[in-house]
Amino acid sequence: RHDVIWENLGISVKSRLFRHLLVSAGVFWLIFFYMIPVGLVSSLSNLQNLVKLLPFLEPLLSFSPTFMAILQGVLPSLALAVFMSVLPILLMYLAKIEGIDAFSLVSESVLDRFFWFQIVNVFFGVTFSTGTFSVLQELIERPASLSQILGESVPAASTFFVNYVCLQALAVF
Repeated sequence: RHDVIWENLGISVKSRLFRHLLVSAGVFWLIFFYMIPVGLVSSLSNLQNLVKLLPFLEPLLSFSPTFMAILQGVLPSLALAVFMSVLPILLMYLAKIEGIDAFSLVSESVLDRFFWFQIVNVFFGVTFSTGTFSVLQELIERPASLSQILGESVPAASTFFVNYVCLQALAVF
């Protein structure tokens, strides 16, 4: 009785199908465009490599070691957690627009889409952007050795993941 979204009961099957396709396409593009802030946030986890790519950031390296540790360790994980905490609200809104007629099904839709966001953006996005930013110049010079270069640089993302998991475990995000 309390699970029903009464406004969505009158939506025709054809309209629900169209809305589902439209929202699914929107979520796909949202996953794709969410990579931009996720990539920028994860690039903060190694400022030395970021400064090689963007030399105007070199003054950041002259700050105190404590500030650098916070900037490289906590800030990227915190920023990613904030980005990801906004996402379920947006996904719930999209699920209701889709025409889903029960709150339990809306929750299921949100969890399913949020799972894919986590896999694509947090896991693959952070892994590849951390590894790629650090060796971008080398990839441009030797594109044929992509797998070897990424195989050597991707393990650098492990520090970011440890910090991110610790933050998620200690905070309520």
